[in-house]
Formats: sequence, structure tokens, C-alpha cells
Amino acid sequence: MSASQQTPKDRDVRDYLAAEQTFLGWIRTGLAFMGFGFVVARFGLFLQQLALVEPALKIGHHGISIWFGTVMMLMGVGMNVFPRGTMFVWSVNSIRARHSSRSRQRRLS
Repeated sequence: MSASQQTPKDRDVRDYLAAEQTFLGWIRTGLAFMGFGFVVARFGLFLQQLALVEPALKIGHHGISIWFGTVMMLMGVGMNVFPRGTMFVWSVNSIRARHSSRSRQRRLS
């Protein structure tokens, strides 16, 4: 089906699915940030424990990895909770509004 043969309903479904795909992409990115942040923070704790058990190993102070990992986890939470959910709802509502206005126009004509 070419672009000129698409019905408005087909375009509305494609818009809705594109908005959902974008939303799920942001969810995946947020989860990846949280997972990687957790790994970075735990690695810093691992290095601290290793320095206590094996004093002969010259491990420098790696306290920044705990903070960096925590910041990454908070960024992931922020990506999943705050702006993207609102944008997805807004996108879906605008698509539905366009679809309902087209339906009303068809009924009136």
C-alpha cells in the first residue's frame, strides 16, 4: 500500500505504534542506566572490600564509583518515571483527539 493509498485510520495506528515504540525505547534506556549504575556502584564496594581483605594490594581510593553508580541509577529512575511517561500519554491523547475529530467530520459530511 503506497502512501497515497493509506487511509487516515492506518496512519493513526502507525502514529500510535510509533509513539509506543519510542516510549518503550526510553524504558529500555532507563533500565540500562539503572543496571549499569548498580554494577558500577557494586564494583566500587567490591574494591573497598578487596582492599580490606588484601592490604598487600595497592588499590587506590575508588569512592567515586559508588557516587557515579548512584547518579546513573537515579538518572535511570528519572528516565522511567518523569518526562517520558507524560510525553507518551500526551502523544496518545493527541492521536486519539485527531482520530475522533476525523470521525466527527465524516459523520457530519
